[in-house]
Amino acid sequence: GWYEAGYIEALDPFIAKDPDFDKSIYVAKAYKINSTFAGKQVGLPFNMEGRLMFYRKDIFKQEGLKVPTNLQEWVKVVKYFDANRSKFPDGFYGAVYMYAVEQGAAYPIEQYWGMFDWDSFNTTNGFWDDNFQNIMDEDKLTESFKFWADMKKYMPPGIETYNLPEAYQAYVDGMTAMTEVWPLTLYGMLLDPANEEIRKNTGVANIGYGLPMSGGWALTMVSSSKNKEAAWEYMKFMASAENDLFFFREYGKGPSVKATYKDPSLVDIYGEWLTNQSEAIAAAVSAGKISTMGEFYGGDFWVFANQTMNGQLEAREGAKMMIKEMSGILERAGYKQK
Repeated sequence: GWYEAGYIEALDPFIAKDPDFDKSIYVAKAYKINSTFAGKQVGLPFNMEGRLMFYRKDIFKQEGLKVPTNLQEWVKVVKYFDANRSKFPDGFYGAVYMYAVEQGAAYPIEQYWGMFDWDSFNTTNGFWDDNFQNIMDEDKLTESFKFWADMKKYMPPGIETYNLPEAYQAYVDGMTAMTEVWPLTLYGMLLDPANEEIRKNTGVANIGYGLPMSGGWALTMVSSSKNKEAAWEYMKFMASAENDLFFFREYGKGPSVKATYKDPSLVDIYGEWLTNQSEAIAAAVSAGKISTMGEFYGGDFWVFANQTMNGQLEAREGAKMMIKEMSGILERAGYKQK
C-alpha cells in the first residue's frame, strides 16, 4: 500500500548502478517475499522468520517416535500421546497448538497451502493469481479447517485462549512434546540458563503438515528523502552480512543473510536449529502484500477463520465466508473481481 501510494521509493535504479551490491548474499525468500512488490524491489530484507515446529528430542526418542514430516505422521504423534496420557505428568499434552484469534488460524492456512494445486495457477499465496483474482479453493479450505476443528479435542482445556505467550510457556515448562510458533522469542527463552534442561533436549523442524507461514520486515526508502544516495548507503550497511549476524547474535533479529545460518560462532549456541530454520524458510509462503492486508489479519477474514477452526462455524460455511471476504479485501484494494 505504501509503495502504491507513492510513499516508498523503488530501489531498482540504485541496485542497477551499484557494483558493490550483491543480492545473492540474501536468503532468496527473504529478498523476494519481504522486499518486492509488483515486480519492483522496494526494500532490503532486514528480518526473516518462518514458523517452526519445536519438539522434545528426549521424549520422541524415549517413545520411539519419528519427527513428523507429513500430515499423517503428525496426527499419529498427537494421537499417540493422547492414548498414552497415563505415562506422562498431569497436564502434559503431545501438542500445544494455538487456537486463539491472534495466531491460531495460521495452522489451517498452512495446511491449505500444503494441499493447494500450485501448478495450476500463477500465484504466490494460493489466495489470488497474478491478476489479483480470487482463486481460493473451497474444498481444500474446508478440509483444512475441519481438520483443525477435529484436532482441538487433543489439545489442553482452554486452548481457544492460547496465543504465543501460552504456547511458549507450555513448551519451556515441559508440558508438551511439540508446538509450532514463530521461533525467535522461543529461542531466547530456551537460552535462559533456567531452561537449560529443556534447551538441550529441543529439536526444531519444518512444520510437517503443510507449508510454513513467513513473516518479516524490510528496510525501505521514503520517496521524500532529501538525500537518497545517502539513504541507499545506510540501507546497505544496515542490511549487510556483518550486521545481519550482529543483530541476530545480540538481539535475536531473524537472519536474512545465508552466511548467518552457517556462522561458526553460532553453532555452540544453536546447534542444528539454524540449519533446520533455513530449510523451513526456503519452503515458507507469504500471505500476500496488497494495501488491504490489514483487513486479512485484523478484519472479518481472520475472525471467520478462527471461528471455523474452533468449530463455531461449520467448515464449509466458514470456507465460503472466508472466500467471500477475500474477494472483498481484493476489491477494496482496487482489484475488481470478475
